[in-house]
Amino acid sequence: MTGGSEFEDLSELEAAIILYAATVVADGEVHAKETEELVQQIKLIVGDLGKSATEFEANLSEFLQHLNTEEGTSPLELNRQQVMLLAGLIESDDLKIQVMNAIFEIAYADDDYHDTEREIVTILRECWGV
Repeated sequence: MTGGSEFEDLSELEAAIILYAATVVADGEVHAKETEELVQQIKLIVGDLGKSATEFEANLSEFLQHLNTEEGTSPLELNRQQVMLLAGLIESDDLKIQVMNAIFEIAYADDDYHDTEREIVTILRECWGV
């Protein structure tokens, strides 16, 4: 991802999901526990996935693994400006709280809170004044 123009037309929910996914890959690894937590957090904001949940989880896990390759920087590795742009798209105070809680849950899912995950949280706190 580049400067952030790719985010201009995103909804609040889409911005939240990108922040969630970026947290999963932020430490350079995709752990099954993080993917499971990501799916749970997405369900909280978009509703129950019903019968398609298993397929969604499998596709999401494969997608995240693909993004996290040794060939270079992950397209979900967000810079400070991009996190700030995504944070600016989220206007609902309730969703902001939900996003902060979700990012903590995802970050701690692998039992380790990495500096790159901490940086996402720090930027969101600055943007939202929490």
